[in-house]
Amino acid sequence: PAVDALSGYTGDKTSANPEFVHLVAEKNVRLTMDRIRKRSPILKGMEKEGQIKIVGALYNMKTGKVEFLD
Repeated sequence: PAVDALSGYTGDKTSANPEFVHLVAEKNVRLTMDRIRKRSPILKGMEKEGQIKIVGALYNMKTGKVEFLD
């Protein structure tokens, strides 16, 4: 689904393109966050009440840094 969601991307849509790989990974994280909210009314409610926060992040294996998504 993440690759399909980037159908408007005009660059090289292969794993040889680091930009595309990053965009697909980020989209996958965002779709997973949305899926968690849709499939778990309990977690969605807790997030709405401020008891928890559903946060997406990407881990860069080369640098060891974590990029948190909004």
